[in-house]
Parts: sequence; structure tokens; C-alpha cells
Amino acid sequence: MTTTLTWSGDVDSTQPEGIKTGIMLKKGERITVEATGWIKVGKEDSAWAAPQGLPGRIGSKSTLRARIGDGKQDYDIVNKAAGWEAPADGELILFVADSHYADNSGSFEARVYRHEETNCCCDDKSEQDAENLSPKHPDGQAANQCGCEVDPKNPPEVPQMKAPETDELYAIVLQDNYLWKGNKDDNGDIYSHDAKTGALKAKVVDSAQRPGQSNAITGDGYHYMAVDTSTVYRGKVGQTFELVSSISGGEYLDGFAFRQDDTGFMFRGLNNTISWFKHDPSTTNLALHKLTVVPGPGETRIAFGKQEEQWVTDIVFDGNDRAWLIGFYGDLWVVDDTRSTSEWKTRYLWRFPQLTFAPGYTRYIGIAFDAAGNLFLAGGQVEGNASPFGLFSRGAAACRRFIARTTVQAPTTVEVVYDGGPQSGSYGDLSSQAFPMVKI
Repeated sequence: MTTTLTWSGDVDSTQPEGIKTGIMLKKGERITVEATGWIKVGKEDSAWAAPQGLPGRIGSKSTLRARIGDGKQDYDIVNKAAGWEAPADGELILFVADSHYADNSGSFEARVYRHEETNCCCDDKSEQDAENLSPKHPDGQAANQCGCEVDPKNPPEVPQMKAPETDELYAIVLQDNYLWKGNKDDNGDIYSHDAKTGALKAKVVDSAQRPGQSNAITGDGYHYMAVDTSTVYRGKVGQTFELVSSISGGEYLDGFAFRQDDTGFMFRGLNNTISWFKHDPSTTNLALHKLTVVPGPGETRIAFGKQEEQWVTDIVFDGNDRAWLIGFYGDLWVVDDTRSTSEWKTRYLWRFPQLTFAPGYTRYIGIAFDAAGNLFLAGGQVEGNASPFGLFSRGAAACRRFIARTTVQAPTTVEVVYDGGPQSGSYGDLSSQAFPMVKI
């Protein structure tokens, strides 16, 4: 199959009729529409929109849409990896979906590609003999899917996993009127932070005030987030998030992370059963499996349990595929071997110190690595002078979110790199796309 750029141009956000591309589609024809840029769909400072919709807002309809000819039906066709199949004959029209265009400004840059079938996937387009159309020739030489021989001296390039272009941390907000009291009104939103400085960069997901629980990110940039205790959504920044009902429901999803092979792991902090699944962007019907976490030989400090000091709040993986578990009080466990799909064994390491950047005491809820191997911890500094034990039995307390940096080699040194300020609620899970090779 070949892909040819057929049309490119700007789609003006102030024109309700959109733009006629001149491309006459046939029913069943497959095309791909790529679009970039930002527009404003109102005069407010927050009225920015990407082609896929309002930035990170769950349930947001895509902004750039399509019509076929004079038809009234509109379609979501933008930035779909598998392309889009035309449902009818007619001219392709691209437009910005809005109910009031007078206060809009800006335009999207769009490109339309047509897909055409070819007889051969190789550079030599000559017709192949039917007897050669097999995965491997009789002499044992490897072949492409079309049956063409592969030159053993110049084998095709194997795709390699790439490090993230930007070293960022993603933190989900926990804020309510009972446990993580704050005044920011951004419960469940996800913010990005610069891993080098800790500086706040941007709000990347707006959960529309749905109670946040946990978040994780895949190698190809999909944010998975649990809101309303255990409802899972996923999507990329700037896209409309989709419900993943196959892995939603049940108990609280306190911890959430992806291993570097894009296997996702999530759990409730009191329960030593971890659910796992394989990320697949082509479907939301994901098969969910379970494994059990038990103490390793001779271990006396138990992860997961009804006591607060046993609660596990988040998980992260390093480049050796070890799993690191952070506890509510700052305890750290490691699972040295995560290859088993039925049982993991923990090894207790240490407890991180209480932080002194603000009055009160520290609760650790998030954990993540950066590309350099630094370990980041997030959570809430519970304001006040009460005992640091028994938080959940005491009721409401004002809280301030934070991110702190440390290392596995020097865990007694914990530096706060981001302070959300008084009564800012708490940060929950941290996530990143970094899998450094960490030495214990």
C-alpha cells in the first residue's frame, strides 16, 4: 500500500461552511487526515482547542471534523493512525465544529493522504510469481510478507525503542474537603513538570472535576487515568479521552504504572493483588489478568495491608524491569523480578524521611524516575501539628502538594523541587516515560 499527500491547507475557525478540499471520495476509500495547530473557540484565555478537541478534557468532541458533499452528517477523522474509510461518495469538506463562530480565531493546518493498494511491498514493483509468495523460500532465505527476498547483507532496519524527547513528570491531583483539603478546584487534573528543575510546565489533562485517583503513561504517549475511584480513561494530550471499561470498576485503583514493554499494572493499596494488561491503542477491550504480591524470604516489613504503614500508593519500573513500590509513610519496597505473571516477591529497603519545607507532616503518594535515574516522590504535606499517624481516622486537614527528588543511592537526601503552596491539596500518582538502569 502506498500513501500519497493529496491536499494540504488551512481550515479557518471562523468559517462555519469549512473548506472544500476538491478531493472526490468513493465509498470505502481510505484516507488519513493529519492536523496540527491551535485555535481559540471564544474570547476567554482558556478557550484553546486542538484538532482533537479541548486539551485533555474527557468527553470532548473533536474540533476539526469532516463532511462528505452536501451531507449533514459530520465525522471524527483527524489523526487516526489506521486512517478513515469514507462512508459515501462525495467531496471531502473539513470544518471547525462550533455553535458560534464570531468569536473564534486562528486556523488548523491540515494534510490529506490517500491510500492505494500495490502489488508488492518492495521497491521493485514487478509482479511476483505466485510460487514465491511464502514467508520463506525453499533455500531458507528470509522473505518479506510479499514474498520478495531480503538481502542478508542489508537487512531491513528493526524499529528501536526511543527515549522520550522531553524528560517530563506527570502528576495527578488529589483534592477534596476531607482528606486532601485544598482550594485549587482542579481535582483529577494532570500536570506536567520538568524533571530537571521540577518546574510546573502545563496542565495536560482536565478531568472536569472528576475525583482523581491514579495515572500512568505508555511509551507511545497514551495517558491512562483512574477517576471516580476506579473508572479508567485514556488518550493523548490534545485528544478526547476514551473510556476503557474493560479494566474499570471494582476497588480503588491507587497505584498505576507501565513497564517498558507497555504492560500496565494497577492495584489498591490495601490489597496485595495486582491487575495487569497489555496496552493496545487499537482497542479498548483489554484482557485483565491478576497476580499476587508476597513478602520475599525472611521479610518482616509487609507491603499491602489494612494498617496505614502497609498501604502502597504507587509503583514505578526501571530499565531492569524491577518494580519499586512506595508506601503511604514513605516506605520503599522493590520487586527484583517481575517476569512472573502470577506472583511477585517484595524486598524492603527503607523509609524516606519526613519533609520540612512546610509545617506539618508528609504523606507519599507518587513515585517516578527520570532518564538520569533520579527518583521523584510526590504527595501532600498535611498542614498542622498533629501526630503524623492516623490521618484517615482524624478527618479533614489542609494539605499542600509537592514533588521531591532523591536517589536510590542516597535516600536520606530528599530535596523538594516543587511546592504547590498552602491549601493546594495533594499530588497523587507520578508517571514518566523514563526507564533508567538503576543500581541499588
